[in-house]
Amino acid sequence: MKENLKYEILFFDLDDTLIDNHKNIEHAFKVATKFLNKPYNKTELERWFNHEETYWKSFTKGELKIPYSTDDERYIPYVRALRFVYFYDNKISIETAHEANELFISQMKTIIYEIDGASRLPHTNLKQ
Repeated sequence: MKENLKYEILFFDLDDTLIDNHKNIEHAFKVATKFLNKPYNKTELERWFNHEETYWKSFTKGELKIPYSTDDERYIPYVRALRFVYFYDNKISIETAHEANELFISQMKTIIYEIDGASRLPHTNLKQ
């Protein structure tokens, strides 16, 4: 006889599993470029995706010059903003990049595009 299993914890991956991360980033980048008064088109979007991959690899390898220690609360916002500075070839200030990044992050949280069919996945009984 099968029992009705209840799970205390359920782990799953959102990005490109339940949500369409590419569309979410596309939307957030479009809003950020408008804020920065920079061009937005498919070429710029692809350049952003390529830049993100290169930037985060450089970050992981410790190749970025970050003026804060990892335990400083300014560290993560600075690292995230710096990607905009580098993307625009140092033609925007770090302060403007911070604003663009905050807008980008807020858009990633505000509008969520789901993978087709994700909301139709079977529901499971989770222990409350």
